[in-house]
Amino acid sequence: MSRLAEVRRTVTENVTESLFRNAFFLTASAAVTSGFGFVFWTICARLYPSAEVGYATALISAAGLVASVASLGLTRTVVRFLAASPNQSVTISTMLTFVSITSIVVSIVVAVLLPVLGVVTLGPAAFGLFVLAGFISSFKGMIDNVFIARRAADRTFIENFIGGASRVVLPFTLMGAGSLGVFGAHVASLVVSCLVGIVLLTRLGHDWRARPRFGDMSGKWHFSLGSYASDLIGNLPTMLLPLIITARLGASEAAYWYMAMMIATFVFLVCQSVSQSLLAEVSSDEANMVAHLKRASRLILLGVGPVVVVLYVAAPHILLIFGEEYQHATPALRLMLASTVLIATNYVTGTVLNIYKKVGWIAIVNAINAAIVLVAAATVMTDLTSLGYIWIVGEVANASLFCLGAWLALRADPTIPRKGRERVDV
Repeated sequence: MSRLAEVRRTVTENVTESLFRNAFFLTASAAVTSGFGFVFWTICARLYPSAEVGYATALISAAGLVASVASLGLTRTVVRFLAASPNQSVTISTMLTFVSITSIVVSIVVAVLLPVLGVVTLGPAAFGLFVLAGFISSFKGMIDNVFIARRAADRTFIENFIGGASRVVLPFTLMGAGSLGVFGAHVASLVVSCLVGIVLLTRLGHDWRARPRFGDMSGKWHFSLGSYASDLIGNLPTMLLPLIITARLGASEAAYWYMAMMIATFVFLVCQSVSQSLLAEVSSDEANMVAHLKRASRLILLGVGPVVVVLYVAAPHILLIFGEEYQHATPALRLMLASTVLIATNYVTGTVLNIYKKVGWIAIVNAINAAIVLVAAATVMTDLTSLGYIWIVGEVANASLFCLGAWLALRADPTIPRKGRERVDV
């Protein structure tokens, strides 16, 4: 076989492999979401004062916190267990029902607490919009993970592309509404994405007439609640830091941080996309777990490395697009980009821990990371650069403990040959 034919065969095998295909579409989905988000925030930064943008980012972060709290760990549970479900429509309907009810309750509670915490005061319209944001974010998150579980991530790409495209138009229509206009544009785009997701899930064969069966969760709650605790705790720094920055450094600083985090998050999402695809793949093919781990590690290395280098060098120029004052966050952005190797390690080793259902270990490690970052941010943070260093310290602790937990789990698995255990790339 010629060298060219061998390369062609390797590329064809990778492209048709479901791990690669799912990871590709999830990464593409993250790319279009980040791309449209970048355009959206550039428009908002030019149309609205930085303080108004800062308040909007606080509301969006709070709505993201609602989605995390309301998930009950079911977003990860559906990926782990849907393939083995005898009636997938019933399983999906059951999980969507739990998430929908919880999201409405949590949204109301958080909306009441926001003015009490001194973040922002919500009028009746803003209150209702916030509750809608929490519900839609949670519902959409479940649909996205159903697509991942079904190894149909191309639907997630379509959904996010259409929703993202609508997002960049909406700020112009709500210019007179201040921070509520920015937040309203964000929520409207989520509604569009969610409606598209419902249509695509229907075409994938989901029967919306299937009634929830709460007994369908039997045997899954331990994993679900453990994942819930770990995910909720793990998301706390991202969700709460804009609120802490707003309270300690001001709304403008929160806006600068949010833009830097948005850019870094694009890189982190590539790692997350591969790990989500890895979990779905291993859940359907546990016998070849080691091979899937190696392929996933290579995909992350090849997909993330060059992007990090480019973004690190171009950081001040990218931030300048939002406005000259946003360059203030350049050191913080570069520190977050430098943490990518730690983030990638966390995602791959975290997937190993989820495969072995070590959700307790994940929750404890995430709690340590959250405690380090949030306590330090609330007590010793002096500016965004100091917060970048705090972020690094938290990720070092997280990566070290995740590696230890994954190594112990793999070592204890009698089905993995000793040689495979030593060579596995986590």
